[in-house]
Amino acid sequence: MAIASATGVSSMSAINIPQLLMPGKLSGWKITDLKSLKLLDSEKVDGVDCFKIKGTGNRDSKVILWITKQNYLIRKIMLRFKKDDFVFTTLYKPVINPTLPLHVFESRVRK
Repeated sequence: MAIASATGVSSMSAINIPQLLMPGKLSGWKITDLKSLKLLDSEKVDGVDCFKIKGTGNRDSKVILWITKQNYLIRKIMLRFKKDDFVFTTLYKPVINPTLPLHVFESRVRK
């Protein structure tokens, strides 16, 4: 519910990556539902070489993804809604296999 409540106000940025990490757990439109995909060119995001891919999302939205060439991680998503011509851009700085302190995995449920 926490992710769902932030989805609209964040223009999908709160749910894009969690849906990929937890398939089947979150409902709604996903990046993997993009149609008419087209490789535009290559472009660097924060100095990292990326594929720049365009597609059509739900409600005829236009989506551009920047995906790293080295390990296929999403670095940037630009979403344009046709009806009101708003453009929302989200930048990501993914980290692979970070070292996390053990307390991150402790339950915070009160008894």
